Amino acid sequence: SSLDGSSAATTSSSSAAKMWARSSQVVRPLIGAAGLVPVFHFNNQRAPVRNEGNKEDVMMFHIGTNNWQRQGEFAPGSGILHASFHQTFNAMPGVKCYSIYPSKMQEDPVAEPDYDPTFKIFKLNHDIPICESVSPNSSYRWHSMNDQEFTAYRKRLEEEVCAFMDEIEEREGKKFDYLISHHAFTNAMTGAQILERRQADGNKKLRHFNFVHGTALKMYIKEKDKDPEYPMRFLKLTQDHGVFNGREKTSGIWVNSRDYIDKFIDCFPTYPRSHAVYSQIGVNQKTFCPKGSTVEKDLAKHLRDEDKAKLAGVKQVVTFVG
Repeated sequence: SSLDGSSAATTSSSSAAKMWARSSQVVRPLIGAAGLVPVFHFNNQRAPVRNEGNKEDVMMFHIGTNNWQRQGEFAPGSGILHASFHQTFNAMPGVKCYSIYPSKMQEDPVAEPDYDPTFKIFKLNHDIPICESVSPNSSYRWHSMNDQEFTAYRKRLEEEVCAFMDEIEEREGKKFDYLISHHAFTNAMTGAQILERRQADGNKKLRHFNFVHGTALKMYIKEKDKDPEYPMRFLKLTQDHGVFNGREKTSGIWVNSRDYIDKFIDCFPTYPRSHAVYSQIGVNQKTFCPKGSTVEKDLAKHLRDEDKAKLAGVKQVVTFVG
């Protein structure tokens, strides 16, 4: 789904709390902070985060699939949603969130004396790969990659994420609690590999979760339906990988549309439905709220001069946030 930059992710607090409680000793729900802060376009590189933490902070790392909207690059809905996650979590007491996402255009944020960047860019020399359809920035499908290119992409992503996580853990003096992958495909498999790798290195508390979004599911369904543009390839690969065969590699998943749960279980029938949670998309109510504005008093200043005459018969305005 496409989301406005002021939207944020929200989950039924009771369902989320139960999932987190089942998954670790940290029982406070981390998903469900809709509308805590507006999402900036990150052009100033200074999101409202608190770099001064303590040993009790919960630390999470997000692996994004699409770019955020910054440095002049437009973002698709899942990129804006990931940015909203990042902003919202870093505004919550006791939570520190770090992220990586791909881009061919963008550069890493710059460290300053009082600011350590909380995200970095997974640099590409090609457009961002997409599962199906098109995005504002790309029509380059995963199916266009050969097996060697696909394997190399996943391995480089794994190495760069681990290097960034190592750097953060050394700086913070503690290990990550949660690893969140976005989309039920490449990032999820990479997240599972990172989980296995870091648990083997001693971080036994680390848990991997996945936010499904939807385009990967649509790709899997097209493969199952024998769409000629989507030959059976990646659904079987993901099933054989085992990332969603149970909770060993993915402790829980979120979907942002109710019907995605059935579609996900249809693709991965051994994953427990009890740990697939519908996460509603919310609107930041600190941004979108009554402020005393009126059509008569305020609308004209937002219109082009040649359109102002059209206001004469307008009594109410409906705003679509999406």
